[in-house]
Amino acid sequence: MASEIVPAPAKRSRVWFETAWPWLKRIVPWLLVLLPAILLNRLIHEHKVNIPFLDDWMFVHMDAKLAEGTLRWQDFFMVQMEHRMAFVRGVIMLFHHFLPGNYTGQMWLSWVLLALTLVNVGILLRKTTGVPFRVWWPLLALASVALFSPVHYRIVLWAMMFQVICPAFFLSLAMVLLLARWPCGSASSGRSCVPSVPPSVLPRAFWSGC
Repeated sequence: MASEIVPAPAKRSRVWFETAWPWLKRIVPWLLVLLPAILLNRLIHEHKVNIPFLDDWMFVHMDAKLAEGTLRWQDFFMVQMEHRMAFVRGVIMLFHHFLPGNYTGQMWLSWVLLALTLVNVGILLRKTTGVPFRVWWPLLALASVALFSPVHYRIVLWAMMFQVICPAFFLSLAMVLLLARWPCGSASSGRSCVPSVPPSVLPRAFWSGC
């Protein structure tokens, strides 16, 4: 029986695929995980406008008090329409001090917090599943789509709205810290450097300024 004759172009394509496949298996998952972050980054870059908007104006009186030397701690911790915004006010005042007039910096902070939240989710997946990246990367890709959905771009384009991303970031960070291995103890020994508190307590403490 005569052996099968493979046309030269088809043979070259098969050889290329067999050579590229190991690299594709490594690169494609990371591309799918990072693509939503890249797309939202481009949306912010294209549509950002460097002007204060609505609630951004409510921090102007803090700048005035700072200039007059009358700014006090209670100005950071005062309640604003049931919002506890000590942390948010502190971050915004740092922006006003080091990047005066640059409201787009707060928009990029929103993107950075989303990226760090995705990193935290990846760490949690690795620690809790105990299996390689090739197994759980689809979950990380779905988390990336949820975090960097284009639907959010109208939120990240509002300078002060990095505050709505802070709870997810601090919650995921608290969970990462609670799962971390610390020099003073381990899970098997029952000793830990991190107090045994619900993960939600830490972001709430940051949020309220406690």
